Amino acid sequence: MADYNQLKNAAILTPTTGTDLGSTNNPYSNVYLSGNIAMSNGVIVTSTNVVSPKISSISFPGVVTAVLAAGGETITITGSGFSNVGGTPQVYVGTTVAPIVTYISSTSLTFTTPARSLGVYSLYVVNNDSGVGIYAPGISYSGTPTWTTAAGSIGSAQQGSSASFTVAATSDSVVTYSVKSGSSLPSGLSLNTNTGAITGTAPTPASQTTYTFTLTATDRESQTTDRSFSITILTALVITYLVVAGGGSGGGNYYGGGGGAGGLLTATSITLTASTTYAVVIGAGASSGAANGSNSSLIGTGLSVTTIGGGRGGGQYGGAAGTSGGSGGGSGAASAANNGSGTVGPPRQGYAGGLGYVYGGGGGGSGSVGVDGTTSASPYGNGGEGTNLASIINTTLATSSGVGYITGSEVQFAGGGGGSIDANQGNPAWTAIGKAGGGIGAKYVTGSNPGAGQANTGSGGGGGCHPGTSNGNGAAGGSGVVIIRYPGSTSAATGGTIIDTSGGYVTHIFKTTGTFSFVTGA
Repeated sequence: MADYNQLKNAAILTPTTGTDLGSTNNPYSNVYLSGNIAMSNGVIVTSTNVVSPKISSISFPGVVTAVLAAGGETITITGSGFSNVGGTPQVYVGTTVAPIVTYISSTSLTFTTPARSLGVYSLYVVNNDSGVGIYAPGISYSGTPTWTTAAGSIGSAQQGSSASFTVAATSDSVVTYSVKSGSSLPSGLSLNTNTGAITGTAPTPASQTTYTFTLTATDRESQTTDRSFSITILTALVITYLVVAGGGSGGGNYYGGGGGAGGLLTATSITLTASTTYAVVIGAGASSGAANGSNSSLIGTGLSVTTIGGGRGGGQYGGAAGTSGGSGGGSGAASAANNGSGTVGPPRQGYAGGLGYVYGGGGGGSGSVGVDGTTSASPYGNGGEGTNLASIINTTLATSSGVGYITGSEVQFAGGGGGSIDANQGNPAWTAIGKAGGGIGAKYVTGSNPGAGQANTGSGGGGGCHPGTSNGNGAAGGSGVVIIRYPGSTSAATGGTIIDTSGGYVTHIFKTTGTFSFVTGA
């Protein structure tokens, strides 16, 4: 035989024109089997089982590399030897048959995934002649990321401040985070793609602004879950605050001096911190014959203001002196050593009590910025002349003073009350906030009881006592008040009672101890 590769035998080879059996590099490439071949070992090779199916790759929907446990996704199988002779091939995921298989060609099939629990399963293609192809890497069933951070607001930050927020999602593999295309974080903030932390410096919008954005959680199999979140940037809330402590009580027996008003502090352009609770304490006025009035305060992040209670008025006999406080109690005797001093700061909160005279106690000191009542040419002591709340708002000074009671030529009277703030300046909204003077002194002739300081008005201490009074002691001082005012037409904060929303301002008044919070921005 000259050339084995040119062998012809029409009895076993068809078509008869195919004379080339291949070459030494490609042996028998053109052999065509029309019948069966009986092998020496007894195996019968047929034309349908000579070539078994093979799987070279599988394609998932989109960019993912896993399918969902619920099934129902379409997967494409690429390979060779797929046959639809006798029916469509079957596809097995582990031991579960795919519900739908579509034969495309001998090199391509599609199937619909059956439901399976999470894990990796072997993948098989089985032709109807029982030829089997196996995909060694298998097919992965994986859950999509699940957000553990609730949708919606993840918090707020003060404009221009350092801000920090965190979002989180879980999966059966490592999760990373990204801002979804077409969405954006507030300027100045950035997302850590590995931890979900959102940090940076909050922007400075002209007014309170809520920024909404969408984040994507992606697991190792490229499966994704989106969720919408928001961050609110709060603008600064600038307030005017007024704090007035309770006044002291009136003096003891025998022509006692008036009690001093509680200290008064005012300020403007104070910036509150958002989402912070401030504690408000209202100082009580001292009871009849007792010691100083209690302090009032407004305390929270970046703000700590305390005003001192007014001093008790002194008594005439026995040399009892008025005590010191936010304002001093009036003297019961004609001696500077016996009238209480007011605090002189910084910051100054009030003034000394007035001097007493023979049978006439001095007035309590003013708790307002006004005339110092330390020296008085009158036979009775004046409380220092009080400024009022209206002067802060309308730039108008009050001229009221707490004074001793006097009628005609009678001068033997107990001392008057301390000074106060007075808001009744033609604006009805402010009438209830402050009243002039403390309680008036007791009248000697009638033996009437002294007047008490007015509660929650910033009034001074109680009037001094006359020996003929039934209780033998001066009257109680007025309790304190805290007033907070800020620009706006609607409330941006909680706490106290809103008493005014006119003139471009909102005003809260506190008459009892409580809290104040800036919660929504201005």
